[in-house]
Amino acid sequence: MLPIQRFQPYGVDVSSSVETAPRIKSYEKMSEFIEAARARDA
Repeated sequence: MLPIQRFQPYGVDVSSSVETAPRIKSYEKMSEFIEAARARDA
């Protein structure tokens, strides 16, 4: 069981997890995260 499944938080901070370099967000990484979150919620 993933921690997010166990604790079911209201929000998740993924800021640096979706960056390709400091302060540079990756559209691809953000899209992948959102797709995974939506699939989990379905």
